[in-house]
Amino acid sequence: MTDHETAACLGAIPLPARADDEGDDGKAFYEGEVLPITVTPSGGIADGAETSDLTKDIKRPPARKNGALSRIASLILCVFFCSVSLFFLVSYAADKAEYYFSGNGKPFYMDEVLPGYTVMRAEERKEEEKTDVGADENTEKKEDADPSFDPTPRDGTENTQDSSHPIVSETLRYGDALSQLSNETSFEPDLQALLSGMCAADGYGEIAEKYGDSAPAVLIVHTHGTEAFAPEGADTYCETDPFRSSDADENVVSVGRVISKVLESEGIRTIHCTEMFDEESYKDSYSRSRASVAEYLKEYPSLTYVFDVHRDSIVTDRLENVKTSSSFNGAGTAQAMIVVGTNEAGADHPNWNENLSFALRLQNEMFSLCPTLPRCVNLRSAAFNQGLSPGYLLIEIGSSGNTLKEAERCGVLFALAVSKTLTGSEPSLSAEEYFEIFTP
Repeated sequence: MTDHETAACLGAIPLPARADDEGDDGKAFYEGEVLPITVTPSGGIADGAETSDLTKDIKRPPARKNGALSRIASLILCVFFCSVSLFFLVSYAADKAEYYFSGNGKPFYMDEVLPGYTVMRAEERKEEEKTDVGADENTEKKEDADPSFDPTPRDGTENTQDSSHPIVSETLRYGDALSQLSNETSFEPDLQALLSGMCAADGYGEIAEKYGDSAPAVLIVHTHGTEAFAPEGADTYCETDPFRSSDADENVVSVGRVISKVLESEGIRTIHCTEMFDEESYKDSYSRSRASVAEYLKEYPSLTYVFDVHRDSIVTDRLENVKTSSSFNGAGTAQAMIVVGTNEAGADHPNWNENLSFALRLQNEMFSLCPTLPRCVNLRSAAFNQGLSPGYLLIEIGSSGNTLKEAERCGVLFALAVSKTLTGSEPSLSAEEYFEIFTP
């Protein structure tokens, strides 16, 4: 073998070594690196100083960078992305929990519902706000002139097919008087002061003394009396279903009847007005109910508490009809929500705090009876005729996804809470016994 061949052979052979090994020149060896060598004429490898003209300093290829920094950077990126993912996951879960169970200021009511929910009764909500005394009565829409106008969901378009969608059960946000307030106004009421202060409930004992034992104390009305419920056992609905009925045995009037009977059974004299003020025309329903309530208050000055009983309506953007869900000792019921009006929209109702105080007292009794029963109290800008009496409240019993039986059971529990709020006494019969009597 010639010297050139030897040098070529030797120069082509890499000398492996660990990255942390060091040679005599203090330079680290790297795997795959070719060391500088000197080749003698005899074919041997000489030590550095004495070289021949065949000496070759075989250049090192670029050294491989240390992998530690790359691994650290990868770890940092991994931790960062995991942290961001966990943050959004926790935030999403917290938001869902907040909307179901905490006070975020938006209840499940008409178009004020969960993010992504659409308006099932947008026209109804607008008409309700507009036709209430103190709202803008000069604003008129094309539908208002039509006495047959039915404010059911249309999302701005006409339903062209009778497609089926699911009815889903949800336990909506609930709580006692202090933990929950769905405030849709600019007012900031002192809930603790209102709850601990005097309210309309404190005057119940004086009614019999002043007007006699037979004098009525409670009036139940239905501004939207045609509001009806889902059929028993239904798990789907059609977009064209109106959820309205003029049959008092199928709509919210039946719920009012149960409330009235339970109150009467507990010794609280009650008048139940079964007129459906929205049956003839939805537009003027609040004006007509106001006139009727005013007449009742004039004829029976002992009337102190007025409950305008409605049912709510909730539909998701996936067109799921949400029914409110609660349970009392294994019996499924709907949930109830107290709506308190104010004078923010211009109504003559300066003492709305008195109505709110009564509502908070009643909310606590419902919560004590069944914690998941009362949805948070809803404070609104419209007055809903509540300026007529400090004991006047609007009550939403269930939603259009609930069955009539679920709503009537809710009515039983609501009536028992009213009885306890007014009298301070335990009921003469249990809720289960009333269920058997009025919602068999």
